[in-house]
Amino acid sequence: MTNSMLLLSGIGMVLVGIIVPLYWKRKTHVRLNYFLWGAGVWVIAIAVKIVMDYTITQPLRVSLEPYGLLSVLVVMGLYVGLRTGILESGFSYLAILKTKLKKMNYKEGVAFGIGFGSVEALFLGITSFLNILVFVMFPDIISFLPEAFQAVIVSQLNASSWIIFGPIIERIFVMFIHVFSTLLVLYAVKNKRIGYFVLSILFKTLVDGIIPWLVYSMGPITELPNAYIVEIPFMILAIIAYFGIKWIKPKFKTGLGEMATEAIKKVHV
Repeated sequence: MTNSMLLLSGIGMVLVGIIVPLYWKRKTHVRLNYFLWGAGVWVIAIAVKIVMDYTITQPLRVSLEPYGLLSVLVVMGLYVGLRTGILESGFSYLAILKTKLKKMNYKEGVAFGIGFGSVEALFLGITSFLNILVFVMFPDIISFLPEAFQAVIVSQLNASSWIIFGPIIERIFVMFIHVFSTLLVLYAVKNKRIGYFVLSILFKTLVDGIIPWLVYSMGPITELPNAYIVEIPFMILAIIAYFGIKWIKPKFKTGLGEMATEAIKKVHV
């Protein structure tokens, strides 16, 4: 029997994807298109990831198995991390560099990052909700699954109701990560400081690069307290991102001031 309370996890993730952009828009009155640009870049990045999963990821993992578990974890961690860092920060960089988005200010850059993280929260939340809803409405469908997966699915569907908050909290953590990474990219473009772009790639590489290690070391995350222990690394990264946002915010004013000064000098010359 499926624990229908688990549906709340997906609903909570969807609410994160709705409430955060609404809050920022109401607070700053930034235009909606900045959120939509961020969402669009996420869609492009995830589309490329899906293609890679069907063409590269699985064959790579299989090819590493003869070399032992450590090789699989190290290489797949690097692969998954760099793929996310390069694609997500890379597409953000191109979108900002090649469009009028390069004129975004701090508040608009935050909106771009929130749009990126919100569509991800919406996608994961809706997917989670629909997956569980299918089993709630049609429990007999489990019998049609391969026997090797039935026990795993049953365990997941009967998990404790207390785990529903884990994915919701994770989406909040990840929102800070997306915003900080976006601001690094924006600052890199506006001030031609490629180092900030590289930092954005490395930060996102770290975020996704730890996932293979967590999956292996933590075991089933549907069990308490694993469902919350697994969120600790993301909490730490979110805290770093939070202070990173506070650190880079005044740099936008400074950077714009320097650009204005240079422009005035050129006029006088």
